[in-house]
Amino acid sequence: MRRSPDLERSLAHTVAWHQSYGLIGENAYPTDRFVRIETTRLVAQGWPYARGEDLDLLADFMGMAAITDEPFDGALGRDPIETARVIGRAASVFHSDERAGLSPYLAALADIWDRSRVGMSRSWCERAAYHYDRWLYAHVHEARGRVRGTPESIDAYLVIRRGSGGMGIVFDFMERVGHFEVPAVAFHSPEIALMRDLTEDISLLTNDLISLPKEEMVGDIDNLVLVRQHELGCSRDEAMRTVAAYTEELIERFLTQQARLPQMCEQIGLSEDECSAVMEYAAAMRWWMGGAIEWYYTSFRYSLEYARTQAATANGHHAWQLNPTR
Repeated sequence: MRRSPDLERSLAHTVAWHQSYGLIGENAYPTDRFVRIETTRLVAQGWPYARGEDLDLLADFMGMAAITDEPFDGALGRDPIETARVIGRAASVFHSDERAGLSPYLAALADIWDRSRVGMSRSWCERAAYHYDRWLYAHVHEARGRVRGTPESIDAYLVIRRGSGGMGIVFDFMERVGHFEVPAVAFHSPEIALMRDLTEDISLLTNDLISLPKEEMVGDIDNLVLVRQHELGCSRDEAMRTVAAYTEELIERFLTQQARLPQMCEQIGLSEDECSAVMEYAAAMRWWMGGAIEWYYTSFRYSLEYARTQAATANGHHAWQLNPTR
């Protein structure tokens, strides 16, 4: 598995960065647990071309996303109204440059956002802000599902899961740390749009297959295996085989679309540099899928040992206490 050579240096950076905002450490998410989930390895594999400060930015975001999702496995994630309140506060960071009086969590989120925007176009920033909204607000609708206690329809599930997985942010970071932007005419092409959808679903459905035992242990029902089992009235094993076969089909469709990109670039008159950006974007999707799927299989985050202690951590750390700094 190819990885960024800056993995170890970036791990040291992101541990210190999370500690500086009080996100890990004493009276917060345990530092040893943070190191064991290896989110820095995820970004070093998913973006193996990232170096230095670019890898640090990825490590800070992914670590923060992982540990601050967890409180929703506790009482907060079973209160859609309170979840909507705290999510609204968090989302405001992406739509204002006001930074005075932010809570430690929001200050950390603002730091990631401000670093992410450096050197990027206005259109990229607007798109990225939308993707952060999509990620954050999905937590509200996951909370509704926990209260309801039964899986959504497959269509509604995919809307929520595509948001909660944060894949729009992942795609934006492909451009940000790759130091390119896909030309708008290509970004909005059916080939590239379909490849994004396929990459998103391949990553998330593989995650569903691997994370199912952990999620059941903590009462999380937003998983396609459970959705299919509920809709089809079939056994758990049959539902898993259905999801696995569908994922294999999506991989074949991705490869078909990727093979069409050179022709698309020629048909819309892209320059050599613009074509290069398109091909880099496609390669970045493949790097992400390979790195992320390997991480899903090997990370402590998806182990039953992690799940057995998850409830205590969810109720015990304070990432979503949004009191302003004094």
